[in-house]
Amino acid sequence: MGQAQLDSKKCDQDLIGTGPFVKEEWVVNDHFTASRNEDYWRTDADGNHLPYLDSVEFRPFVDGDARVNALLSGQVQAMQTGGATEIVALEDAAEAGEISLETSGEYPDVSYGLLNVAKPPSTTLWHARRPPRRWISTRSRR
Repeated sequence: MGQAQLDSKKCDQDLIGTGPFVKEEWVVNDHFTASRNEDYWRTDADGNHLPYLDSVEFRPFVDGDARVNALLSGQVQAMQTGGATEIVALEDAAEAGEISLETSGEYPDVSYGLLNVAKPPSTTLWHARRPPRRWISTRSRR
């Protein structure tokens, strides 16, 4: 990240970089569109200027089923997921010939288990070391 971006009061919006794409439009929680950076320095093995695409759009889908449906319906052309339910649906679609599925175990997703240590029962080290199933009060669910 460039110093000018870090110094900006709108650091999260005034993006500066030397990557293959530059920010065209960002509508928070809807889409981020980037266009080809004509000054990008990289070329392919044949000397062609990269990137190949003129633009790319990223759309956030919080719901995994909505993300899969967007791919299957052609609303989006690519997606990434680590969700087991989504992976099964995508494997089924690939088996049926509906999509091409590329998988990789080279760079697996990172998952986090987070604790709110400001509220009981995880406010003490003793509670934090107990298995999470023991933090749940069966009485409060009734």
